[in-house]
Amino acid sequence: MATRFKPAPIFFDTQFGNGSSLRAWDAEYQERVAAHPVFLATRPLFVELKSPPQVSVRLMRSIFHRIPGTQNARSIKAREFKRLVSQVTPLDGCRPCLTNPLT
Repeated sequence: MATRFKPAPIFFDTQFGNGSSLRAWDAEYQERVAAHPVFLATRPLFVELKSPPQVSVRLMRSIFHRIPGTQNARSIKAREFKRLVSQVTPLDGCRPCLTNPLT
């Protein structure tokens, strides 16, 4: 960090770009936590960070008939998952696990 520039403190009532305050954001977050108190942690079925398989827009549309959202994604059907797995081959030839890793 540059020594002549010190980080400016962010105060609790600092305004965000949309005009809402941090206090308002936190209040909304606390409402969501009260409504949905459970956080699920799962194990991944497949992880490849160095050479991940490519999934094209054409492939996504052929499987899901749209491009699924990623932030609040709905669950996918078993047939959609199986089709996606069958179409996506990692570069090293290994296949994702199709069995439940938690059992």
